Parts: sequence; structure tokens; C-alpha cells
Amino acid sequence: VKDLEPVTLMGKFPMILIVSPNSGINSVEEFVQKTRENPGKLNYGSAGAGSPHHLAMELLKEEADIDIVHVPYRGAAPSLSDVAGGQVQAMMVDLAAGAGFIKSGKVKALAVANGSRLAQLPEVPTFAEAGYKEVEAAALVGMVATAGTPKDTIASLNKKVVEVINEPVVNKKMIDFGIEPVGNTPEEYEELLNNERERWHKLISDLKITLD
Repeated sequence: VKDLEPVTLMGKFPMILIVSPNSGINSVEEFVQKTRENPGKLNYGSAGAGSPHHLAMELLKEEADIDIVHVPYRGAAPSLSDVAGGQVQAMMVDLAAGAGFIKSGKVKALAVANGSRLAQLPEVPTFAEAGYKEVEAAALVGMVATAGTPKDTIASLNKKVVEVINEPVVNKKMIDFGIEPVGNTPEEYEELLNNERERWHKLISDLKITLD
């Protein structure tokens, strides 16, 4: 807040709820029902405590009122492998990390924590479609500059970066990699950061989530 100046949100990695293909679960509704029938007995993996994957599932837990145990891993890859193998029942993952597992059928995607369906997974519904409109979560990738950078320098940098993001070839490569391209103004990015900071700090405080 004090040391950095927002330039632009370049893109975001929306989170996706996945389960093992052998779980017998085919929708968010079935996932919620099975979890409610087995409170505290099912596990979910994450890329680590405090990761977007962790907080996205905690958001779903709060909105759906379910009890499922967090198992933090050191990175998304080992967690993905254990979901595929059935050692943990579920995970929130970004498409960049999980695309290979999803497209090969090693894991099953149930819903995306995004305002709209992803171009890369058009058959996967959003959480809003399942009745959980507040479940939106993504890893954000943005550009910032040192605090005190002149406003005209910020504006010039923003213009050049956004132009590149909007170039068709670059835009397509970002989408193919699993990123939802954005490219907004410094003011819009600052407002987003403030809103996200408040939203996630409230969740962490309300649920007493441990990040260590």
C-alpha cells in the first residue's frame, strides 16, 4: 500500500474446483451434498497455506456451509497428483497448473470461480450457475511501480502494457496459458486491490484461518 503504485492488472487465473474422476461426484451440488453427509471426514489439497487455492476453497466452505479439512502441499503439482490418485478428495486449482490433468481426464472439473465460463473450458459451469454467486476467486497478475513514480510515467507505462495485452497474438497466448487477460487503468487496478484486500482479510479474520 505504501511502497508500490498500481500500473495495471495484466490478467487473472480463475480458480477451478476439481475432484478425482473416481469420486462419483459430477457437480458442485453433489460435492456439497457428499461433504455435508461426511462433515470433517473429507480432505482438500492446496498449493500451500495462504495460497489462492487455499483461500478459494475456504470461501466455498463459508458460502456452502460445509466442513472439509485443509491439507496444504508445497506447490500445486503434488496436490494435483494426490487428487488424481484419490488421496485427497478435492482442490481448487488454476488452469495454468491444472490444464494437463483436466484435459487428460486425470481430474474432473466441477465449476469455475469466475463471473463467466472460461473460454478454455466452456463446458464447465460457474459457481454462480450452481447458486453460489459469491464464490469468485483468482490469482491476480499485475504490474506495479515504486511509490512516488511520476503519474505521467505510470500512464505511459500503462498505455504500452495494455496495448501489448490487447494484441491478438499476445492475447491468445495468455488465454491458451490459462490467463484471463485484463489490462485496466491504474485507478481501476488500485480499486480492485483495495476491494480484494478487504474481502480476503475479512474472510481470514471471520474464519480464523491460519496462514503459517
